[in-house]
Amino acid sequence: MRILKYIFAVLILGSLGLAIFSYVKSTQLPDKNLIIEPLYLEPVQKEVDIYTKPFEIKKQGFTYIITPLYEYEVFGLSVADYDSENWLDVFYKKDPLNTKDICLIWGDNIKNGFYKDIEFRQREFVCSWKLKKQNVIFSNNKISSNHLLPANNDIYNEFKQAQVGDQIYIKGYLANYQVLGLDTNFSNSTSTTRDDAGNGSSEIIYVTNFKILVKGNLGWKLFYKLNYNLCLFFIIVYLVAYFIFFITRPLIGKKEIIKEMDTQAGKGKSFPSTFK
Repeated sequence: MRILKYIFAVLILGSLGLAIFSYVKSTQLPDKNLIIEPLYLEPVQKEVDIYTKPFEIKKQGFTYIITPLYEYEVFGLSVADYDSENWLDVFYKKDPLNTKDICLIWGDNIKNGFYKDIEFRQREFVCSWKLKKQNVIFSNNKISSNHLLPANNDIYNEFKQAQVGDQIYIKGYLANYQVLGLDTNFSNSTSTTRDDAGNGSSEIIYVTNFKILVKGNLGWKLFYKLNYNLCLFFIIVYLVAYFIFFITRPLIGKKEIIKEMDTQAGKGKSFPSTFK
């Protein structure tokens, strides 16, 4: 059993170490020479037709009233993202159509290649960044925090697969939305310009078309999944083996020690031949 423990310890720690290493590699942004031409384009924004009216969507007992303001499409590099469907995001329970936020950069922010010298972070409705070096050129109007509302399940499944480093195309509507429920009534408003910052500067997009044009670090992502699953597999096998060993090992019975004294052999000795 000791040898098996040692082997499994090596396998678990080895796969865990490789999983951590490959995860870090998988989240790195691609080199400039791997960026496709459409990502150099500026977003396209057009006012909606005068006949476009607000519409309702039902989701998990909530009613969404969505008001389209502009037709919108953007090509960009995903530099950070946030998945609302996590157990820490308690607010998501009252906003179930809201499932993904993606921070995108495009144009000169990609052309100059300085994006790899910037640390990006995405939270719900907020994308922030910090320069790792001095003299980094970065345009605040060529980055956006995109709050995505899927038009259907196919689009939902598509953008749920999007990760940092992916080159992405999004088309839909910049829209405001209101959520109504039994004890819920709130609204969120979209930004309609790339020149704003701070609260209210996120683009809320009702997404009608979403494409991952190029997966970033695909090899490292696959290698991470492999080692992550191997680590879980080795842990499960070890626990099962330990459980089987525990329930099948023989029980240790009580040892009864009976001390007998031969009174005949004790004759002539200095201690008594019998105990009273």
